Amino acid sequence: MLPRINTSLLKILFVVLLIGRFLLDFFGNWREGECLPYSFSLPADRPWAKSVIPDDREIGRSAYFYIHDHKYLIDVSNDRPKFRKEAIWPSAFRNRYHILYEVFLIKVHERFYGPVVIEADHNLSLSYLSLYAEVLFFLKWLSKLLAVYFLYKGARLFFSSGVSLLFLIAWELYPSNFYILHLTALDNIVVHICIIIVGLSLLLAVEKKPDYKKVIALGLFSCLGFTLKFHVLAITFSICLFAMLYGLLKKNYTLVFSFLAVILICLCIVFPLLRSTKNTIGHSVLSTQSAINFFHGHNPVARGSCPA
Repeated sequence: MLPRINTSLLKILFVVLLIGRFLLDFFGNWREGECLPYSFSLPADRPWAKSVIPDDREIGRSAYFYIHDHKYLIDVSNDRPKFRKEAIWPSAFRNRYHILYEVFLIKVHERFYGPVVIEADHNLSLSYLSLYAEVLFFLKWLSKLLAVYFLYKGARLFFSSGVSLLFLIAWELYPSNFYILHLTALDNIVVHICIIIVGLSLLLAVEKKPDYKKVIALGLFSCLGFTLKFHVLAITFSICLFAMLYGLLKKNYTLVFSFLAVILICLCIVFPLLRSTKNTIGHSVLSTQSAINFFHGHNPVARGSCPA
């Protein structure tokens, strides 16, 4: 027989771990590929710009050229591996949807902080890179808190509050960097969105009548997720198809209707995006890899991001 778990102590432990993780992330200075910060500093003194990885710097340059030159970027940077420049960059078009986040931030920076310029090292202004990192940090923690909520609510459908809290504690003890060393802030946001999608799907599946708020929320989070990483679309559709099949077998038509509505919301958003890409570039999907990425995409004739 399992011993009784003191939920009050577990709640305190979880809150302490969550605050500790936030402080480590807030004051720590990270390098890509490292599980622990290499130094600590006050936020005002933190070199935020250094945390922006080369991929995100390149997307920023794409956004800059899209705004100011009304054209898609042919990347001439010196911070990309040679094989990637040869495979992708000679004609690496960027669709306006792929760079929407950085287009918005550049306009915010130029409105409130001053012009963004291309420096001699082909990077955007340090002040802009710092703004990018700070906003991404905020979005990462906002999505983290939402993921914590939905992970707990989803776990409570199957387990006691004590066991559900243990799931949260295990998450906080595991390196935030998840599967492969230190993920970027954007990758962490995608992981959080996946957790939100799973939690919402579980909560929606137990409803006895259609919950339109959950249906809309699941559809919108799924669209947000697969705009960043295509894999999220595969996860959402797999969950929805499984739930609909289960609903048909059990003659639970509420379940079928709810998850069919989620799929329709996703399709209504992704089809205009694909059509716009087709009209602008001539190809609906800008990738030669399985990792189709609507956030930055690839040129249709590229060989991918491997040297082969």
